[in-house]
Amino acid sequence: MTTTLNEVTILSYQPKYAEDYKQLNLAWIEKYFKVEEHDIEQLDNPDAYIISKGGYILFAKYNDEIVGSGGYKGKPVDNKIEIAYGTFPAYQRKGIGTAICKALVELAIETDPGLIITARTLPENNYSTKILQKNNFLLLGMIWDEDDGDVWEWQYQK
Repeated sequence: MTTTLNEVTILSYQPKYAEDYKQLNLAWIEKYFKVEEHDIEQLDNPDAYIISKGGYILFAKYNDEIVGSGGYKGKPVDNKIEIAYGTFPAYQRKGIGTAICKALVELAIETDPGLIITARTLPENNYSTKILQKNNFLLLGMIWDEDDGDVWEWQYQK
């Protein structure tokens, strides 16, 4: 998959982007959580921990630099797929996260129009909640996530 939206090129995962994937995710984990040994193990091996288990990763390229990534956190379970995305802080508020989210939604619908597309955010208004609202997601409410604790769950509205 290669798509260009407003100067942002969305690219499918390739092993050459593995280090970019690791750095993008470490930046997010370090900001909101504590990096643990299993995080490093998973981020060092996206093929083994995500791709081979039915997950999907894509990247946002802006001015010839990888500045964001997103993906499905695994294959669908009970006809639901969860998306996740992020950009380096210097590239927030440029529409890049919105483009990543849009590409993930479009790909999910193209693959299986019956899928329920969800996302989870920290329980506060932030860049991510704005991105989801721009992409027609509705806040369903607070849920418990075994990795992240209390989070807001969102669902795409067709």
